[in-house]
Amino acid sequence: MADIFSEFFQQLWNLRVSVYSNVASLALLIYDWQLTFGDEVDVIWMSKARLSRLLFLWIRYSGIAIHAFISGMYLIADPSPTLYVISRGR
Repeated sequence: MADIFSEFFQQLWNLRVSVYSNVASLALLIYDWQLTFGDEVDVIWMSKARLSRLLFLWIRYSGIAIHAFISGMYLIADPSPTLYVISRGR
């Protein structure tokens, strides 16, 4: 029985570490975007519309959007009430 609880708490810990890691990587991604935004406007946005420009913008912003969506899903994921009761020791 103790093995079940230790495995359960290990899985909860792994989930928490995963959530924190995901949010931290999103923060770094947004920080990088903020640092390079001025150069991006000067070099990419002010250039003529070409396939390379469209590909850059698609890859850059779809990656940020997908990462933000995944981070949001991690944050709203709520363990079942049964898991919560067991983890609280009740």
